[in-house]
Amino acid sequence: MELTIQEAVAVEPRLFTAEEYLAMEECALEKSQFNNGKIIPMPGGTYEHNLITANAIRELGNALRAKNSPCVVLSSDMKIYIATQTKFYYADASVVCSAPKFYVGRRDAIENPTVIVEVASDSTGLFDRTDKFDWYATLETFKEYVLIAQKQPHVEVWTHQKDNIWEMRIYKTLDDRVRLETIDCEIDLAKIYASINFEEKTV
Repeated sequence: MELTIQEAVAVEPRLFTAEEYLAMEECALEKSQFNNGKIIPMPGGTYEHNLITANAIRELGNALRAKNSPCVVLSSDMKIYIATQTKFYYADASVVCSAPKFYVGRRDAIENPTVIVEVASDSTGLFDRTDKFDWYATLETFKEYVLIAQKQPHVEVWTHQKDNIWEMRIYKTLDDRVRLETIDCEIDLAKIYASINFEEKTV
């Protein structure tokens, strides 16, 4: 009998190969990430998380289309492969500005995102802006990181400069326009948070 990815992790507390992880992930009902041999089940996203993610993907796509940009926006179903660390992560959204470079033999994991977007929560915010950011930064094509808060209007944009320096800009009011230098476009903060009621509790 075949095990689900969650059952395999529980029953067989061992390190898995990337190929084993990808094979199990193909038929898994829930997503898991891969960290150098360890399979890490992902928690489900909240209503706010999903809505903000959908808004961001739509607005990014609209902004790029308006400029006739060759860049494309990918959803959270696309894995990002980090070769130097043997990791597969699901970003909430990513932008690819050249021909996609796929993990060998696959079309569900890319190695060359230009922009990565994460919608952070209390439980993931610190990891998103520290270790995960550091691992993403090993990707040669990765030039801009967008971190979106759920509980209040707050977007951080980290842009890669020369000498491996990252410059951060913060947008905190709904009248702001979020500037993404790498792909030369702007997005209204209010549209990222469209239909979000900040008086209700979000996590």
